[in-house]
Amino acid sequence: MSSDGPAALLQACASQGLSEVLFVRHANAAPLAGTSPARLDKPHDWKREDQMRVLTDKGREQCLTAQTWFSTVPMRCLISSPARRASETAMGMAASAETLGLRMVEGVHPAGMSETCENLFDSLGYGPLRKFFAAEGGEAGFRDYGRRVTEELSLAIASIGEGAGTCAAVFGHAVFLNAIALELAQAAGCTAETADSLLDMDLGETQGILVDLATGSVTKKAVAGAGGASLVAACRAQGVTQLVMVRHANAAPLAEDAPVRTDKPHHWKKDDQKRFLTDKGKEQCMAASTWFSTMPLRAMFSSPARRASETAVGMAAQYESEESKAASLSLLMVESVHPAGMSEICESLFETMGYGPLRKFYEADGGEAAFRDYGNRVCEDLGGQVTLLPESSGTCVAVFGHAVFLNAIALEACLAANWNADTTNQLLDLDLGETQGITIDVQTGSVEKMQA
Repeated sequence: MSSDGPAALLQACASQGLSEVLFVRHANAAPLAGTSPARLDKPHDWKREDQMRVLTDKGREQCLTAQTWFSTVPMRCLISSPARRASETAMGMAASAETLGLRMVEGVHPAGMSETCENLFDSLGYGPLRKFFAAEGGEAGFRDYGRRVTEELSLAIASIGEGAGTCAAVFGHAVFLNAIALELAQAAGCTAETADSLLDMDLGETQGILVDLATGSVTKKAVAGAGGASLVAACRAQGVTQLVMVRHANAAPLAEDAPVRTDKPHHWKKDDQKRFLTDKGKEQCMAASTWFSTMPLRAMFSSPARRASETAVGMAAQYESEESKAASLSLLMVESVHPAGMSEICESLFETMGYGPLRKFYEADGGEAAFRDYGNRVCEDLGGQVTLLPESSGTCVAVFGHAVFLNAIALEACLAANWNADTTNQLLDLDLGETQGITIDVQTGSVEKMQA
């Protein structure tokens, strides 16, 4: 096959009126039987048995849950790896779209396509594409694989026939989907940041990569947690179009005689919540009020920690000096925004790893699951408070809280608001400074860093 696969796929999509291609990783599947032949010994027999693996009960449940986002994509056709777990995922996620046909494309299953890619996957296991690109021969191997599969896909799409949908979905396998998506996105003119996001994105089961063929931009499609979804729904229902997460100003440290958290968690939490702003912190609030006063505020929520509520009051000084705004701007405490007692894993990781971006904590053992759970639980609490807000002309809600924990909350809200891959990386890599904020567009999930 030629090296023009990505261009051929773009041309085939254009001829069929398709504007997007979605790459979906299959759901949870049963492992190979213990009696299966080794790939290197009997590659044909291994490939046949690997393709017969079925979805587990967990995988079928994942498909049902993933229907919530998959059903919002204007689907035209379904394409699958010949592996049964991929085609079963396609059928499970598209169950409500009875008119969609399913086509098999051999190359989407990587077995037999590239000995280099298969050997690297055997030795390195699951992980982002960047890990494989860094291995000897990895970049050349995976790029060649991606180009060859895009050419096969172009032949399948060229013959799909008429239809109303503008998206083709391709169901396949882990990092191999990133390799295909990268070739297509770059052929469509994606930015360097988008290419990086595809190199770093570790696609989960029933998650997708949506490629816009006009720009090459990429959106990660995944199931939003219930908490993030409830917060976004509450904001939209109340006419709130922006959320801004603000890290508190500089605060006094814990007293030297304060109890250790692991010894007396209740006493530690009480002492930690009493910490007040330093003179430096008060000055930071005054400086930050210059950007904060431009926000069309409806309400402020704060961690019950004194340093967070003092930051809210200090940064809102411009509002409070104007009687028409001061009367309508409230400050409410939301217990869970202070992370103490919310997650032992999150707290232990923060104690051992210190300050830093969310990506660092996600990469730690159990970190991603713990911080996602924390973010979802706080979003649910915030959503409940948003539903109680009185009518007002303000369209922004501010949340004052703590370091990396605010990123975790913001990430869940963005996921529910249809985030894209660039936003994901922003929130994973953004190390929020004192009195700096993350503004979230509730309609699009896009974010902007706010600072003096």
